[in-house]
This record gives sequence, structure tokens and C-alpha cells, in this order.
Amino acid sequence: MPNIDFVHLHCHSEYSVKNSLIRIPKLIDKTKDLGMKAIALTDVGNLFAAVKFYQKSISNGIKPIFGAELTVKDKAQNFSVLLLCQDRQGYANLSELISLSYLHGQSVEGVSITTEQLVNHHQGLIMIAPHTRSDVAHHLMANQALEAREKVQFWASVFTDRFYLSVQRTGRANDEKYLHLCLELGLESGIPLVATNDVEFLVASDYQAHEARICISQGKLLDDARREKFYSAEQYLKSADEMAALFSDLPQLLANSVEIAKRCNLHFELHKKNYLPNFPVPEGLSIAQFLNKNLRLV
Repeated sequence: MPNIDFVHLHCHSEYSVKNSLIRIPKLIDKTKDLGMKAIALTDVGNLFAAVKFYQKSISNGIKPIFGAELTVKDKAQNFSVLLLCQDRQGYANLSELISLSYLHGQSVEGVSITTEQLVNHHQGLIMIAPHTRSDVAHHLMANQALEAREKVQFWASVFTDRFYLSVQRTGRANDEKYLHLCLELGLESGIPLVATNDVEFLVASDYQAHEARICISQGKLLDDARREKFYSAEQYLKSADEMAALFSDLPQLLANSVEIAKRCNLHFELHKKNYLPNFPVPEGLSIAQFLNKNLRLV
């Protein structure tokens, strides 16, 4: 089978405390070993690993793509959105949304933003409706086709050509059902689909260790037959060839991941320039003049 390029756009690290085992250095090392040229880091509700991720990626010739998975608090049902930064404006808006979630959206369920906040800070961001956890997915899986179309139309009106529907083949229940419902909705609405793998660990053999971590966060036992299982052993960092085999019937969904990666171009300036806050000074004085004047008085 020929190698079809693919970029992982949905990956969690250890900074997604409740649901991932992946450490940043090992993530980039594995990405490089697989011959991949880019990867996205989309931790849940934070950008804590941004600088570490950037430095390790750049030093290994990997293109870093910055993003996060956020919870949107809705009157009917909370849902998730996957947001990727296209540029500096997108990074600033994603940072603002995360700050708003911690300042105003804290609850026993975690942190969240509102639809209004997302609409107000959408510039420079690509939105991907996550597989099964988005508002679109909730409606599709509830056989509410009309409501799903309305949600798609709404988000497309906000993000225009920066809105995608994510599908996966991770061996979990309803994967195929949701994929086919998404295909129908995508063809009808003109919204493109993209393949992701919701990466939680690096290799399949890490699955049991990941399940142990999930049990710790849930306060459950591994052998509890009543414990609901949300993850599968397929959610590891698969190679482009493995993803091509999974989606051999839908290669465009892999190609879309590459196109999205091309649209995300954010660079940090580290150890080059200091950025000081715009400190208010008396009229007629520059910040340098004000500091020099007051330093002489000390």
C-alpha cells in the first residue's frame, strides 16, 4: 500500500491530567521515528505544554500545531470542540478562551466556555467537531438529523471554511455508525470531514496502563464490571500507513488532515526579545525615561 501522508490533529499529553500518559519528549521522538513532519498537541482545557512542545518539535524538524480541546456549556447538553491555532491571533484567542474558562466557567464538572465566548473569539482558529463528543455528534447519534444540520450551519456561518467534522475508526462502539452519518451530513452540507485518532498513549501496549490512570481519576477499579469504558487500545500514535489502511476507502479524510496542518503556522520568538507590559507612565515620559528617573532616586 502506498504511503499516504497524514497528520495527527487530536493528541493529548500528560498535561491532560485525567486521560493521557504521553510525555512531550517521547511524543516528538515517536513522531520523528514514524517519519511524520507535523503533529498537533490538543490538551484538554490548557496550553501548559506549548513552549516545551514547540522547542522539542522545532529541534527535531517537526512542525508543531497548537490547539486544545475545550468544553462548551450549553443549555441542553455540554459538548466538546477541538480548536487549532492558525496564527498568532488564533493563539491569542485560544489563550483568552482558556482564561475565560478558568475565570468564569469553573464547576464540579471542570471548566467550560460559552457559545457566545467562542463566537466572539473565533478569529484565527480552526474548529473541528470531535468524534462523538461534539454537539453535532450528540444530535446525529440521537437520530436528530434536523438539529445536527442546524448546528453544522451555525458553526459554518461562524468559522466559514475553518470548520470540519472529525471521524475515527478506533474500534469503539458506534464508530462506523457515526462515520456514515457524518458522511451523509458532510455531502449534504458541504462541510469537509477529517480523520483523527484521539491519541491518548504512544503504543498499543500502553493501553492497560492508561486504563489504570483512568480508574485513578474516576475512583474506580480495573476489574469493576460496571465501569464504563471510554477508550480503546487503538488510540495510540499510529503511523501514516496504519491510518491509510484504516481509511483506504476514504483517502480524502487523510488528505484533509494535511491541508489543515498546512494552514496552521505559528512561531514563537524565544530567547530573542523581552516583551514588557505597557506600563502607564506620566505624560511626556517614555517608559525608559521614567525608569531611569526613578532608578536614580533609589
